[in-house]
Parts: sequence; structure tokens; C-alpha cells
Amino acid sequence: MTFLSEADRALAAQAASANEVDLLLQLGEALAGEPARDSNQQNLMSRAEDWLSRNRERLKEAICGNPALTDLGDSMVDVATLADVLGAQLNRPTAFVVAAILIKRGIGALCS
Repeated sequence: MTFLSEADRALAAQAASANEVDLLLQLGEALAGEPARDSNQQNLMSRAEDWLSRNRERLKEAICGNPALTDLGDSMVDVATLADVLGAQLNRPTAFVVAAILIKRGIGALCS
């Protein structure tokens, strides 16, 4: 993992400590744009789940097969490690949120 700026450290810590529902809401808001045009929580979560489903193969390609990423835990460092990999495809804040969601759900579940 590369050096973490203070901003990235804060993003990783926040994402690692959030629950999955809050992370899905954050992803849904990011997908809706700022400010969120659709603030209905169920719609935001649905938007996030749809995005994760549509991008599953792309996420698998980026993550699965890399032994360093298969045993990640729910820590700030592990979220930052995975976000660093996803950062090539996603903007930084979104990469931390998606990384935390995938870790909370289990990398093994994504890669199976």
C-alpha cells in the first residue's frame, strides 16, 4: 500500500467504522450526484446495490487472484489497501466506500 495522506486516512477510517447500510447510502448518494437528487434511503440503497451488481465482474477482475487481497479484515489499513487497488477505476472517496462494502461482505464471496 502506498503512503496515506491525512484525507485518505480519514476516508479509510470512516469507511472501516461504518456499517453496511450507511456505506450503501453513501454509495447511492455518490451515484446520484451532489446534492443527492433522490434522498429516499431505499432508492439510494437500491441504486448502490444495482451498481455493485453491474460492476461485479470488473471488481472481481481487479481483486480476485491477488493473494494479498483475499484475507483482508475490517480495518482502516485493509480498507485503504483495497481502495488503493480500486482507485484506478473509481474516484478516491467512492473507492474507500466500495472497498469497505466488499470487505464487510467478504472478498471470498465476491471471488467465488
